[in-house]
Amino acid sequence: MPAPQLAHALALAAEGFRVFPLRDPGPEGKLPRIKGWQAAATADPAQIEAWWNAWPNANIGIATGGAIGLVAVDLDGDKGVASWAELVRPHGDPETRTSRSGSGKGYHLLFKATPEQLSAIGNIRGVLPNVDIRAEGGLIAAPGSVHANGQQYAWFGPCRTIAPLPSWLFEIIKRPPAPDLDAAQPPARDDTPLSDRFGRAVAAVAHLPPSVAGQGGDDALYAAACTIFRGFQLTPELALAALRYYNATRAEPAWSEERLRHKIEQAAVSSTSPWGFMLDEFVPSRSGGSPGPLAGAGTNSPQTLAITWIHGAEAAEPLPPVKWRVQGLQIAHGRPTLLTAYGFAGKTISAQAMLLAFAAGLPVWGNFVTDGGTMRHLDYEQGRAATLLRYQRLATGLGIGLGALEQRFGVACFPELYLSAQGARDTYAKVCEGADLVLVDALRGTTPGVDENDSRIRTCIDALSWASERTGTAFVLIHHGGKGEGELAAARGSSAIFDGCGAVYTMAGECDAPKRVQMLKSPAIAAGGVVESFELEIKDVDLDGLRVEWRAPARAAEPNEGDSIEQVQAHILALVRERPDFHSLAGIEQALRAGGVKFTDKISSKAFRLACAEKRLFKDDVSGRWHVRAHD
Repeated sequence: MPAPQLAHALALAAEGFRVFPLRDPGPEGKLPRIKGWQAAATADPAQIEAWWNAWPNANIGIATGGAIGLVAVDLDGDKGVASWAELVRPHGDPETRTSRSGSGKGYHLLFKATPEQLSAIGNIRGVLPNVDIRAEGGLIAAPGSVHANGQQYAWFGPCRTIAPLPSWLFEIIKRPPAPDLDAAQPPARDDTPLSDRFGRAVAAVAHLPPSVAGQGGDDALYAAACTIFRGFQLTPELALAALRYYNATRAEPAWSEERLRHKIEQAAVSSTSPWGFMLDEFVPSRSGGSPGPLAGAGTNSPQTLAITWIHGAEAAEPLPPVKWRVQGLQIAHGRPTLLTAYGFAGKTISAQAMLLAFAAGLPVWGNFVTDGGTMRHLDYEQGRAATLLRYQRLATGLGIGLGALEQRFGVACFPELYLSAQGARDTYAKVCEGADLVLVDALRGTTPGVDENDSRIRTCIDALSWASERTGTAFVLIHHGGKGEGELAAARGSSAIFDGCGAVYTMAGECDAPKRVQMLKSPAIAAGGVVESFELEIKDVDLDGLRVEWRAPARAAEPNEGDSIEQVQAHILALVRERPDFHSLAGIEQALRAGGVKFTDKISSKAFRLACAEKRLFKDDVSGRWHVRAHD
């Protein structure tokens, strides 16, 4: 009998999958073991046996693309699953062959593309938040492979048929037509020799933010392409050569040649940066040495540096009234309002609900009165499909039509607009002029290559403050918080982020429970003190609507008030037995309190842990719901 890994590999090959060996289970268990795996992947039993006889514990890779046109939709964790659920809502979730990773949280949905479709699809990172596409030249870890945690990848669900790639999905993931890069570029605006511009671009590479995977690397690569190609106004061939040098010296790990070419294409046809914008900013030193470093956000060269002093008489003049956008939340122009939370705490959808109510002139979350105005949403995280679907559902929940808002509503998805870029404060002031309230989601997306733990990130925050002073726009900035196990979490990174903002809010809560919102800092211009803590409930309404509603915080029980641990445990078991649809303890607690059961949070937590320890209560790995053991 063949070894387990070999048996899995042979079984996959018998179904027509092209397989090849990955590294042994562990932290690098999803990386190819052999060079040239794209061409070497095969369904030939003899070659497969030779590989696994040499490496019997090797994990199994499936090469996507090929003659069968295999396309894999890679959902990474709960966020990926949620992104996919929102994407497929208007079309229905297609039934197709699916595998689940050893982590239990990742999934690969397999589809068959026609040759014409496959030729128009590339490998895409982040087509939606935590959703990737694997096509020709891509790979996935196959069922039978072992995750670093020791658990095995496996087929998921009863379907074993690979469905044709849906036409609506193809339209979303297909490549745009190849642009004419030469036609996209206007004539050079000065007579600087091309060889000189190329040399300056190569010299500038050392001063560009690095492209590090998992740390905004894709955005940093795009920013580098824009700087090199558009900034120094090179030919496509020279721009690609300079970007290759950036890739070799500033990227970790290095990107594929296809990815580099794609970024040059994007820089040519999608970027709004003017051609030649680096020609005056980055010049060789007069002493013949290397050019000076790129100026950071909001800085000026010594030739243009100027200070405007405010003297006594002007300082004594009455100040204009504060331009409150949402006074009850102390949101106004000046320093940005910061909203921070750990993932899936509801910060983005709550902020979107706030913007939509503001544009419609309705109370924010049904509680905070506003005069309304023009809103803009700079989305660096979700993408067009997920963002617009949420706005459509929120509009239905509020009973308004998006079309009726006209110019008061505006969204830009993955804009080429970065707080870490040269002249950021002027660019943001220009782009956001005329807007009353702007959401920037999120700080990490608009500061590619910048270490959030470095206090110099404050210059990026200050660029927003400067733009706000110039335009009167109020900015709301979303930033990810540390993981707090359901507690209210502080913002990640340097304290300079906290210090640079005006009002600071943090929020937390389980997926199916109200979100707790607490103000950590009041802006200096506010006279009303700190906003009292409150809760936000995110709920489905009408046929396909969504609503975010304010509510007063639930009153906690007094220390000596309520039932004992044993009594609360009995209440928990009885409730879950009757309603096996809870995903979290917070949801169970809410239902118990609504039913009149009194207890402290400490008693509830102990009762819950005791029921789990005694194996009376368990969570289903597939559905994520809590259940009571049959013997109870």
